[in-house]
Amino acid sequence: MIKVAAYTIALNEEKHAARWAETTKGADIRIVCDTGSTDRTVEILREHGVTVYEIHVKPWRFDTSRNTALNLVPNDVDVCLSLDMDETLDDDFFDKVRQHYVPGANKIWCDFDTGHTWLCARMHSRHGMYWKYPIHEVLVPSMDTGIYSCTIPTKMYHKPDNTKSRGQYLPMLVAASKEYGEDHRIWTYLTREYYYYKMWDLVLTSAEKTLSFSKDWFVERAALCRWASEACRILGQPTRAMEFADRAIEIDPCAENYFEKVRCYYADSDWGGMWETCKLAARCEPTKHYLSSESLWKWQLHDMRALSAHYLGDKKSAMKYGLLALEGNPTDARLINNMKFYNEGLYLI
Repeated sequence: MIKVAAYTIALNEEKHAARWAETTKGADIRIVCDTGSTDRTVEILREHGVTVYEIHVKPWRFDTSRNTALNLVPNDVDVCLSLDMDETLDDDFFDKVRQHYVPGANKIWCDFDTGHTWLCARMHSRHGMYWKYPIHEVLVPSMDTGIYSCTIPTKMYHKPDNTKSRGQYLPMLVAASKEYGEDHRIWTYLTREYYYYKMWDLVLTSAEKTLSFSKDWFVERAALCRWASEACRILGQPTRAMEFADRAIEIDPCAENYFEKVRCYYADSDWGGMWETCKLAARCEPTKHYLSSESLWKWQLHDMRALSAHYLGDKKSAMKYGLLALEGNPTDARLINNMKFYNEGLYLI
């Protein structure tokens, strides 16, 4: 029988500590490195039988903290699960791991539900893997270790505490970009952080820099083009916006990238271009990675199809797609009002 360990780091997680202990109870070993909690995190975890080590990492780095926790996992463990305190598991998660683990695999995949579901590799072998990067850290093989993968038919769930600040992310990413130089992962996440903060000039310059050197994962390179396209639209550069949208599609012809071109057509009031590009997006298969957009399939694409149909004088299609958009986002006031205007032959943007 294989031995499975669950491990993580924690800071002031009393809200989630008992739940984490409950969801990981099927593991043979549970280890948490507390990084300085001032609430009851440590006490609650120990009450639930979790082994807790109190560590101090200064200056703060996620990689150092996670590697410290990993190094405290006993050497005879076969499979390690890195599960954050705000994440949970299927009830039979560890049973499935023991049933489906392939001996020798050191990178182990399962579904991860973060609002949409995608494959994630947060399980790994005890030896030959380590955490890299001070923020948005990732598991990588050490030295000349090869990657041997298997997939477990089970699921993890992210249930974030949205009251927690992510204000440290941007300065840490800026510092990491200096430490790692032209590193695709760091620059992609830095660009995304600028995007979150709507720092459009920096989104554009950061995306352009990353695209100038990166030949890494095509999904992220296409996302960089998509973010740059939106930045150009907002900065009043419609021609460049369309060029970046086309480049995103060329790199990865998926719905998210076609949808950025739809938005470019929308900004130019090109209803025919919108309608035809929406059809191209609708023909795509839904993607399954961390940059996938659940809202695109739930309502946004239907909304754009309805708007373009309305302006093209196709009331029937406007009503059809307007209703589908409303079904996907039933409390949105604009979508509710749009149905009235489609029915009356008017519009509201």
